[in-house]
Amino acid sequence: IFLVAVPIMNRHIPIEVPREAPPTVSSISTPIILFGKADGTVELDDGTSAKRSVNRIDLARTVRPMVDAIKAERVVFVDFENSLRNEDVISIMDTVKGMGKDAAGHDVNPVRVAVKTTGRSGQPQQPPP
Repeated sequence: IFLVAVPIMNRHIPIEVPREAPPTVSSISTPIILFGKADGTVELDDGTSAKRSVNRIDLARTVRPMVDAIKAERVVFVDFENSLRNEDVISIMDTVKGMGKDAAGHDVNPVRVAVKTTGRSGQPQQPPP
């Protein structure tokens, strides 16, 4: 009985696929770059004003309005001093990643965290000893 009924229950949903992708615009107009320091501060560079230093405790309150203003793909670049502890690195990255979640912990407007892999001079950083 079930073998006969299963083909009848199949439904088809039409899907329309566009012929070509629309022209893309750079999704990151002014990148937000965070630089974690061992003294408990984070240097913030939003690309529009001078770099400023904020306490790690105030990071979410300071950066959230900037992240919320991004209309396209929300990406925050992070970099760290080599002397910064791994726990602090993860804490900063988790704070940024959490800006895209609602109170229940669902990703409603995800924020991607991109780790900056080149030094300020454009040369690759040396790994910590």
